[in-house]
Amino acid sequence: MEIKLKNFKDGHPEIAKSYNHLAVAYENNHDYNRSIEFYKKTNEIKLKRQRNDNPEILQCTVSIADGYYKKGVSDICRP
Repeated sequence: MEIKLKNFKDGHPEIAKSYNHLAVAYENNHDYNRSIEFYKKTNEIKLKRQRNDNPEILQCTVSIADGYYKKGVSDICRP
Protein backbone atom coordinates (compact mmCIF):
# COMPACT_ATOMS: atom_id res chain seq x y z
CA MET A 1 0.00 0.00 0.00
CA GLU A 2 2.84 2.37 0.79
CA ILE A 3 4.21 1.94 -2.72
CA LYS A 4 0.86 2.76 -4.29
CA LEU A 5 0.46 5.81 -2.09
CA LYS A 6 3.88 7.02 -3.26
CA ASN A 7 3.03 6.47 -6.94
CA PHE A 8 -0.57 7.71 -6.95
CA LYS A 9 -2.39 10.58 -5.30
CA ASP A 10 -4.66 9.65 -2.40
CA GLY A 11 -7.84 10.11 -4.47
CA HIS A 12 -6.69 7.99 -7.40
CA PRO A 13 -8.91 5.04 -8.47
CA GLU A 14 -5.98 2.64 -7.97
CA ILE A 15 -5.87 3.64 -4.30
CA ALA A 16 -9.62 2.97 -4.01
CA LYS A 17 -9.09 -0.43 -5.61
CA SER A 18 -6.36 -1.29 -3.11
CA TYR A 19 -8.48 -0.09 -0.18
CA ASN A 20 -11.30 -2.30 -1.43
CA HIS A 21 -8.99 -5.33 -1.62
CA LEU A 22 -7.85 -4.65 1.94
CA ALA A 23 -11.47 -4.36 3.08
CA VAL A 24 -12.31 -7.74 1.55
CA ALA A 25 -9.25 -9.34 3.17
CA TYR A 26 -10.17 -7.96 6.60
CA GLU A 27 -13.78 -9.06 6.13
CA ASN A 28 -12.64 -12.59 5.23
CA ASN A 29 -10.63 -12.62 8.47
CA HIS A 30 -13.67 -11.43 10.45
CA ASP A 31 -12.00 -8.10 11.34
CA TYR A 32 -15.12 -6.09 10.63
CA ASN A 33 -13.88 -2.85 12.17
CA ARG A 34 -10.92 -2.68 9.80
CA SER A 35 -13.06 -3.91 6.92
CA ILE A 36 -15.57 -1.12 7.46
CA GLU A 37 -12.74 1.39 7.74
CA PHE A 38 -11.35 0.45 4.33
CA TYR A 39 -14.75 0.19 2.65
CA LYS A 40 -15.42 3.74 3.86
CA LYS A 41 -12.10 4.93 2.42
CA THR A 42 -13.00 3.25 -0.87
CA ASN A 43 -16.37 4.95 -0.91
CA GLU A 44 -14.91 8.39 -0.13
CA ILE A 45 -12.65 8.20 -3.16
CA LYS A 46 -15.34 6.81 -5.44
CA LEU A 47 -17.89 9.44 -4.38
CA LYS A 48 -15.50 12.18 -5.52
CA ARG A 49 -15.36 10.69 -9.02
CA GLN A 50 -18.78 9.09 -9.55
CA ARG A 51 -22.44 9.73 -8.92
CA ASN A 52 -23.80 8.30 -5.68
CA ASP A 53 -26.16 5.97 -7.58
CA ASN A 54 -23.24 4.26 -9.36
CA PRO A 55 -23.40 0.46 -8.84
CA GLU A 56 -19.84 0.36 -7.45
CA ILE A 57 -20.72 2.90 -4.77
CA LEU A 58 -23.95 1.11 -3.96
CA GLN A 59 -22.12 -2.21 -3.59
CA CYS A 60 -19.51 -0.64 -1.33
CA THR A 61 -22.26 0.90 0.80
CA VAL A 62 -23.93 -2.50 1.11
CA SER A 63 -20.58 -3.99 2.16
CA ILE A 64 -20.29 -1.34 4.90
CA ALA A 65 -23.79 -2.14 6.13
CA ASP A 66 -23.02 -5.86 5.99
CA GLY A 67 -19.90 -5.30 8.10
CA TYR A 68 -21.93 -3.51 10.75
CA TYR A 69 -24.49 -6.30 10.66
CA LYS A 70 -21.83 -9.00 11.03
CA LYS A 71 -20.32 -7.26 14.04
CA GLY A 72 -23.77 -7.05 15.64
CA VAL A 73 -24.63 -3.41 15.07
CA SER A 74 -27.75 -3.98 13.01
CA ASP A 75 -29.67 -0.96 14.30
CA ILE A 76 -27.32 1.50 12.54
CA CYS A 77 -28.89 0.54 9.20
CA ARG A 78 -32.46 1.33 10.18
CA PRO A 79 -34.14 4.43 8.73
